[in-house]
Amino acid sequence: MRFHRQGKQPTVPPWMAATSETHQMNGAMPTFESSSAEIVAGQVWEEVARFGAEGQLLGILTRPAQVVATRPLVVLLNAGVLHRVGPHRLHVSLARLLAEQGFTCLRLDLGGIGDSPASGHTGTFMESAVADVRVVMNELSHRLGIRQFVMFGLCSGADNGFAAALEDDRIVGVALLDPHSYRTRQAQLRKLAQRFMKDGAKATARWGLALVTTLARERIEARIEARIARLRDPEHASQEEPDSGGRRPPAKGVLRADLTRLVNRGVKILAV
Repeated sequence: MRFHRQGKQPTVPPWMAATSETHQMNGAMPTFESSSAEIVAGQVWEEVARFGAEGQLLGILTRPAQVVATRPLVVLLNAGVLHRVGPHRLHVSLARLLAEQGFTCLRLDLGGIGDSPASGHTGTFMESAVADVRVVMNELSHRLGIRQFVMFGLCSGADNGFAAALEDDRIVGVALLDPHSYRTRQAQLRKLAQRFMKDGAKATARWGLALVTTLARERIEARIEARIARLRDPEHASQEEPDSGGRRPPAKGVLRADLTRLVNRGVKILAV
C-alpha cells in the first residue's frame, strides 16, 4: 500500500497539539484484534479495528508509531452511504496526513454502511449513528487511553458528528463540511443562473423541469411530515423543507440552542 502526499499539509490548531503522555507502539504490533498492522508511509501505520459486543463495527485505525494519549483522536464518519474511504479517498488522505503529524485517526463504517452490518437499533439513523460513535469511543478510551475526540464529517457525517458532540462531553471538536444551512430564494436563483451560463438554455430548461418536479414532490411530502411533526411537538418541529439531498435542517431556534451549548462547553467548531 503506497501513499503519495500532494500539496501542503493541513494546519493543526494548537489546542489539538498537546504532547505529553506518549505511548510507544512497538513495530507492527496490532493494537486491536486484527492479525497485523501495516506501515503505509514513513512512521504511519494502519490496521483493521473492530468494535462492539460482536465486533460488528469496522474501521481502519491510522496512527503514528507513538500514540499521544493527550491528543484527541479524530473519528472520520461516513459521508452519506459512502464507506470509510470517503469521497475521492478524502478520508484516507486526511487520516494519513494527520497521522504523519502525530494524530491517531479512525475511519469508521457506521452500522449499515460499508463493512459494518446494520446494528438493529430501533431508533432513527442519526440515533443509531450516535450510539455507534459512543461505543467506539468507549473502546478506544479503554485500549489506547485516549479521553478526547474530534468528529470529522461531510454532509450526513457532519450531521451525525454534530449530534454525537451534543450527547458526549468527550468530543472536544467538530469539523463539519457541508453542515445544515438555510437556503434563500436568492441562492436558488443564483444556482439557476450559474447552470444557465454553464450549460445553455436547453440543458437548463431540462434541468429546471426535473428540479421543479422533484421539488414539488418533496414539498408535498415535507408538508405532510412537517404537519404531523408540529402536531406531535409544536415547539421543536422544523419549519424547513428538505434540501436536494433529502436532509431537513432543524428549526433555526433548535440549531442556535445546540450551537450555544457546544460553544459554552468549549467545543471547537469548524464549519465549511
